[in-house]
Amino acid sequence: MKTKRTVKLISVLVALSMVIGCMSFAFADVSAVTVNDNASGSAIAGSVVESDGFTWDNATVYFMLTDRFKNGNTSNDHSYGRTLDKDGKPISGWDTAPGTFHGGDFAGITQAIEEGYFSDLGVNAVELMPVQEFDGNDSWGYNPNHWFALDKAYGTREQYKQFIDECHKRGIAVLFDVVYNHTTGSHSWAKMWWDSSLSCTAENNPWFNMYPTHPYNVYHDLNHENQMVRQTVKESLGYLLEEYRVDGFRFDLTKGFTQTQTDPDVAKWGKYDQSRVDILEDYADYIHSVNPDAAVIFEHLSDWDEEKVLAEHDIQLWRNVNGEFRNAMSGSGGNFSNIWSTAPFGGFVGYMESH
Repeated sequence: MKTKRTVKLISVLVALSMVIGCMSFAFADVSAVTVNDNASGSAIAGSVVESDGFTWDNATVYFMLTDRFKNGNTSNDHSYGRTLDKDGKPISGWDTAPGTFHGGDFAGITQAIEEGYFSDLGVNAVELMPVQEFDGNDSWGYNPNHWFALDKAYGTREQYKQFIDECHKRGIAVLFDVVYNHTTGSHSWAKMWWDSSLSCTAENNPWFNMYPTHPYNVYHDLNHENQMVRQTVKESLGYLLEEYRVDGFRFDLTKGFTQTQTDPDVAKWGKYDQSRVDILEDYADYIHSVNPDAAVIFEHLSDWDEEKVLAEHDIQLWRNVNGEFRNAMSGSGGNFSNIWSTAPFGGFVGYMESH
């Protein structure tokens, strides 16, 4: 059905430190607009929107790389053989060397929540870099291989749920960074039709493109016009919303959700693509049918005519304001009007620096 929804422009003030793996940003108000919304659901029981006083407007979000935050359970530091040498002994300096596992886990995050760390900072939302099952155990998570399992490297299913529940008890929302543009070759669909001679998905694989349709692709490019792909992505999103009660998503590389061939032309890739809009609006509609209050953020970075259409559909777009923050911090100005002045029909999520 068509309803009126109040859409708030999301402006984000982001500070990133990969030492502790966090990014903080704030949501700001703009004028309300009317959009078409097919959402028919209601707030999920136990989700943060049930918390009195919570609002996405002016929320302060902490963007976290779990591995770099806090080691709360040292007994799992060497699980799966990680950080051990060939003789099974801990590698010297394993928890400080760049590019290796540093011990962070959900036990550590939950401890920080219970100690009031985030509340003391004024944080009322936490965004996790990808935690759906990924290859190996030392990763930012942008190499997914299974959407219905949360990665074992950070803790058990129960520990994930405890972390989210403890956030919600304190009025803190939880956002997941999700990756659906691609998977690694470990995904079961990739293995079923695989070209071993070229080390890629086979030409007759119905779920993947043998060669990516767009620039800057990594791993194996999914075909989002395939109905099984579309339905499975929705089911995984619904699973996260209902089983874990997450409060929203930041989608990685949504400009890649297209079968329009543009590789290697970056400028052409950013041009308006109605088929891509249809796919992305379908995902947003599904999310809002499960939880109408869920946040939907796209790392899209297309031309404005396409972003405008998405913003009108209650979707927020990732926007780079690194230069503005540099100017502000150096004392030479800092005009942030581009976060809201060009988006009268929706919103931007402006970041200081993005992973």
